[in-house]
Amino acid sequence: MALNSRGQAAVTDALFLLVVVGILSSSLVYFSIQYGSTINRYVSNQYIVDFENSALKTMLYSSVPRDFSASLYDAQQVDYLLAIVKEDYLGDSKLDLSTMTVLRNSSKIAVKPLASNFDYLVFIQTVESPSEFVYIYLNSSTCDIDSGCSGTGGKSEYYCKAKDFENVQSFLESVGYFSPVVSGIKLSKATSTNDTEPLSAIIELAMWVGSPLNSEKFLLQKTIYLLPDTDSLDNVKFNDSASPACNPDSSGQCRGILACKKIEP
Repeated sequence: MALNSRGQAAVTDALFLLVVVGILSSSLVYFSIQYGSTINRYVSNQYIVDFENSALKTMLYSSVPRDFSASLYDAQQVDYLLAIVKEDYLGDSKLDLSTMTVLRNSSKIAVKPLASNFDYLVFIQTVESPSEFVYIYLNSSTCDIDSGCSGTGGKSEYYCKAKDFENVQSFLESVGYFSPVVSGIKLSKATSTNDTEPLSAIIELAMWVGSPLNSEKFLLQKTIYLLPDTDSLDNVKFNDSASPACNPDSSGQCRGILACKKIEP
């Protein structure tokens, strides 16, 4: 009888030890998986950040012809793109379409290695009060709504306007995880006495895994307004309650929204 009791106790102890070892082993496996995933995510994020920093430098310091109609090899004068942006902004505190086109094409070249899998937003904003957006460009995935967005789709390009930075931030938060990099730049503006004064600004590049703008996610969150083909960004009115760009809050105040117009090829 005593021998039988000792045998049962030994079996119980063995089972208890087996359970403890199993729990410890499971915990170790879970920790290893989580640690590996964390390291992989960190390395991936760091890679994206490094890529974005390089892309931003490529955009700003790429060589472009002073005469946009000439090729880079045939141009009599060549300059940095940033210098041309500064010169154009100095004239009337905005960028001409030709400068915006060169800036857009430069960003497409700089981001091209990851462009097939990532969408991105580039904007230039002055930081001195009152701050304003000088340039907003969005390169985004598209899909066929009739097919349920089941296909891979393609890419569409947009010029955008925003009432304030909150509009841009709300849109970026709606895409999910995004990776932004920012660089400070110096612009100049003309004064009433025909002098020039320096103006601090930033240029930001934000990238995220491609997500079609016309998918249900964006349509429900209402963080972006895509203008009809017949409308123009010049006609966007953020403070007009009758305008879709008003995007009123619960109190009826217009908070604005990122308004974008598709760039036709």
